[in-house]
Amino acid sequence: MFAERAKECMALLGASTSDISRSAECDASNFSRLVNGMRAPRHGGVASRRFARGLYLYADAHNRMQALCDLVGCPVNDSAEHIQRRLTYWLFGDASEADNEAPRKPRKPAPQFRSFGEKLDAVMKLSELSNIRLGKLVSLDSSYISRFRNGFRSPRSNPQVAETLCRVLFERVCELGRLEKLCELCGGHMSEENRDSAYALFCDWLCDYDSEDTGLMVERLLDRIDSFPPEKPADGPLALPEAEEILADTRTVYRGTDGIRAAVVRFLSAALESGTKALWLFSDQNMDWMTGDEDFLEKWTTLMSACVQSGIRIRIVHNLDRGPGEMMDAIINWLPLYMSGMIESYSCDKQRDTRFSHTLFLCPGVACIEGFHLAGQEYNGIYRYHTDPDTIGMYGQMFSGLLSGSHRLVRIIDNASADASIFKQGVHGMTVLGTALSLATMPEETLERVMARGSIPAPDRAAIRTAQRERRELMMSSLADSYVQECIPVADDEALFAEEVPIDLPVAAMNYTPSEYGEHIRQILSLSDHYAAYRFVALPQAPFAHTQILITADTVAVRRLRAPFVTFVISHPVLCRSFFTYANRMITQFRQDKLALHHELERYL
Repeated sequence: MFAERAKECMALLGASTSDISRSAECDASNFSRLVNGMRAPRHGGVASRRFARGLYLYADAHNRMQALCDLVGCPVNDSAEHIQRRLTYWLFGDASEADNEAPRKPRKPAPQFRSFGEKLDAVMKLSELSNIRLGKLVSLDSSYISRFRNGFRSPRSNPQVAETLCRVLFERVCELGRLEKLCELCGGHMSEENRDSAYALFCDWLCDYDSEDTGLMVERLLDRIDSFPPEKPADGPLALPEAEEILADTRTVYRGTDGIRAAVVRFLSAALESGTKALWLFSDQNMDWMTGDEDFLEKWTTLMSACVQSGIRIRIVHNLDRGPGEMMDAIINWLPLYMSGMIESYSCDKQRDTRFSHTLFLCPGVACIEGFHLAGQEYNGIYRYHTDPDTIGMYGQMFSGLLSGSHRLVRIIDNASADASIFKQGVHGMTVLGTALSLATMPEETLERVMARGSIPAPDRAAIRTAQRERRELMMSSLADSYVQECIPVADDEALFAEEVPIDLPVAAMNYTPSEYGEHIRQILSLSDHYAAYRFVALPQAPFAHTQILITADTVAVRRLRAPFVTFVISHPVLCRSFFTYANRMITQFRQDKLALHHELERYL
């Protein structure tokens, strides 16, 4: 009976065994044995309940819930628990018996934690500490504690914060006499007699970060973009090194780390003195020569900023063979210069020679620094400084050859024209992670009323309408043959009625009224009902204050929702995968079935 009905239900839903196993997050081979009759599941057992849950979740994700409920004979607006119970009984031959079943007393599951945030949440509940109280004890803002707790952040990059959290929480647990309960969470043995070992076990458990997790790197980059000052720094005179003495240097050979630093100061000073409009930079050697000395790094930053201020456009080919962490670091270090719009960054597709390192800094028609070393021996290497026009021309041809095998890594464009500039070929699968309901899903009539009450000038209104049309077209093209996932926090009542909930506008900063927000939520629910491939995930809070992130297989666009209204476009598959993994962690943690989502969002209508 079970196998035949399982096949009937799967045929109705258009699902395969692997589809159901993915929905239930179970091994496909186990479900295959059930469907093929090789294994008879026990009525009410774990296997049958998991299979029913997989069918329910698949129907929910593919807008087949009405068909499933008609099959088992229950209302489509019934609770998820009751629909799954009816389905389980139907699989065994009699769905009506589900109504007579006494409520099952759930077994207490063994604690399982997938992240630092889930562990922290469990210990805070055990310790009876709120975000505010713990924040005061560890000298952190309560909103930061909340982001730790919800999985949006981790203290992995700040060992001192991690140690303070561990100490405060452990002392609080001991003070409440709950060390035994903490032991249950940690899955180890703790005793009052040996608190030192108990504390060590607790620290190891709480801060057992995933070594493969790239979320920390994504967090750091998004933090930097999100917190960038709303206004650009004033264009005032910079404290430049004394150019006359530097330019009097006529050496053609520089040695070691001190040598390349001296050569770079001379090179950038010569570029400023010449009035050139171009710098071309490439290096795949270790960057310690630049970042290892704070005084030199400050001097380098000042000179580079002066180049940007003087109108010099900088082309840089990043070495991307160092792993996603160093890629993110490179983007973070260059971010202030990226904001100027004078940086063109590229990544080279050609295979790196791991035996040797190369450096090529070129100011066309002015000077060139080149270095060729055994990898790891750069600190004792030779860097040659060229001013001969023919030699500079030869290295210019080499750099052009390097660019021909490279692709843009990071671009900064205006928010209003972002989608047309980024996704010329459309997308196949799109994830949005943001702080505000997306402009693409806002009803047009609501947008018109928002712009009217905000007294937005006509040219800006036209730009906003264009942005909405392009974003909506992009979303609908993705829905046509793939999926759209939007992970966005829903408003709390206090912020909504105080009109402090931001609207996703590309060239203006405005907030919702409660009625406008309700209209937007109604549109989201309508999309969820009509498109199986559209999924809205309600986050408990915004992971970042002023950004909206759009993630596809080969492009990430990070939009700022406050001045300067710009979009960072990242186009490297390794970095895109890191962003997708980061977003997918949130989707897995906070995703609801559509019925539960309706119940949560209907309060805004």
